[in-house]
Amino acid sequence: MTSTRAAKWSADLRQRYFAQKLELWPGHAGWTSLRDQLRRPLFILMAVVAVVLLIACANVASLLLARAAARQREFSVRNALGAGRLRLIRQLLTESLLLAGLGGLLGFLVAQGGTRLLQSVVQLQSDPISLSLAPDVRVLLFTTAVTMGTGLLFGLVPAFRSSRVDLTATLKSTAANLAGSAGRQRSLQALVVAQVGLSLVLLVGAGLFVRTLRHLKGLDAGFNRENVILFNIDFADRPEAARWTTFYRELLARLEALPGVRAASLFNFGFLSGNSWTDRVLAEGYQAEPGENLECAGALVGPRFFETFGMTFLSGREFGPQDQSPLASTNAAPRTAVVNQAMAYRYFGGANPLGKRFYFAHQPEKKFEIVGVVPDAKYRSLREVTPPTCYLPFFQEDRDSWATFALRTSADARATMANLASAVGELDRTVRVRDVRTMNDVVNGALRQERVIAQLGGCFSLFALALACLGLYGVLSFAVVQRTREIGVRVALGAQRREVLALVIGKGLKLALVGSLIGLAGALAATRLLSSLLYGVTPTDPVTFASVALLLFVVAVLASWVPAHRAAKINPIEALRYE
Repeated sequence: MTSTRAAKWSADLRQRYFAQKLELWPGHAGWTSLRDQLRRPLFILMAVVAVVLLIACANVASLLLARAAARQREFSVRNALGAGRLRLIRQLLTESLLLAGLGGLLGFLVAQGGTRLLQSVVQLQSDPISLSLAPDVRVLLFTTAVTMGTGLLFGLVPAFRSSRVDLTATLKSTAANLAGSAGRQRSLQALVVAQVGLSLVLLVGAGLFVRTLRHLKGLDAGFNRENVILFNIDFADRPEAARWTTFYRELLARLEALPGVRAASLFNFGFLSGNSWTDRVLAEGYQAEPGENLECAGALVGPRFFETFGMTFLSGREFGPQDQSPLASTNAAPRTAVVNQAMAYRYFGGANPLGKRFYFAHQPEKKFEIVGVVPDAKYRSLREVTPPTCYLPFFQEDRDSWATFALRTSADARATMANLASAVGELDRTVRVRDVRTMNDVVNGALRQERVIAQLGGCFSLFALALACLGLYGVLSFAVVQRTREIGVRVALGAQRREVLALVIGKGLKLALVGSLIGLAGALAATRLLSSLLYGVTPTDPVTFASVALLLFVVAVLASWVPAHRAAKINPIEALRYE
């Protein structure tokens, strides 16, 4: 039989079939759909966290450089008293590692509660697999290694730079001159520019994912998901095909009688799970091109299916009782079918498809007559283009197959859930109700990957922006201290308050502008790698880039305002006596 079917395949279909590959994964950890849903977003979030860590380390390095510059005279005195360069480096590294250790410990403690927040965002409670996100010994060891490694790496540069002591020049110079050396200024500014650039890359990526999530949430999927309940049932023993059909019919009648239920139906495909059966379809009078892909999706649906999901008919009618009755074993009488717009247009173009017939390539003797056309609906995935789809009556033949039940309620769908078990139990106490969920839950579950990336990526990106803002504020505050005498002279010579404000704020905006330009170049390169995860938005979306640039400009002004305001209040007399 298999060879007979294979002989009817076209050369293109046979080539595509044998080109399929079997991908093997280690089975020691078992299998769960969560792994497929969350593997990619968690890798992306790990990269985001690594970038945030870089920004935090750059921030700490700039603070250490500024602090070491302020202690330059102290280091000179220590050196004059016999402390060697290695001893100074050891002291600074000890301080850096101590800060890193305290930060890592605090982060590990925060992670204890953060995992609960992560679990609520990912919504793992709806999955039957128990997944623990609580930090364990491996996480503790990893955190310790990263903490000590970053503390050592980003503490070395300030330590080496600060341990270079020119004893004579240092003791003769003032504290402001020491702190304001050109080399330290360039280092501090470079760190701020790097922080702004990295934070812009993260913000652009988060903005694209937020817009993707918004587009998918607002997408017209072709059905009404409000106040719809879905559930499945399990039989204690596998019944005969006729028993399945009888039980399903009786259960539908009881479900429709429940208070608040407006319509009830059933279907045999996985809603938004990517699972549906496909087959090669041919229509009477249609001339297929050599090697043409004739695959169409199919679905078995019960009575009032389209009413239950709020789908209006473009032409024709819904399945009636006559369509849901078992046919005789003969194939003489055509069966009925409803098709979507994509299938009607594919085989019949602009012609009226009602009354036309089609058949599956492996069963040309079994014809289906089209009695209705419905809009395209996304059952497999919200991202995919709706394929040509045909709907067949579930009860037109006795079937020993599973089915998912759907109820449309007049009020809150969750109020009806409590009555489902009793309705099923009245028919058969050995039958168990499982996987009760609303259609909103199904749609939100299909967007789990996008929601995790958008929400957590957005939070980390805003945190990175806050760090960059703090770094800019710290550098400008340090610069104001260094230039206290200069600013005092300017004020004494008649500089107005607005001119002092413009001097400091202009410095901050210049650093932010350089960082933004570098970040924009990095974002253009990075977002192209994420194009497969986006929907309804391009990797170079101008709205996202412009919004992020505007946000950075506002934050840079706010971060510069406090140091600028402090500079504008400098008393010239006190400034001229400042060392």
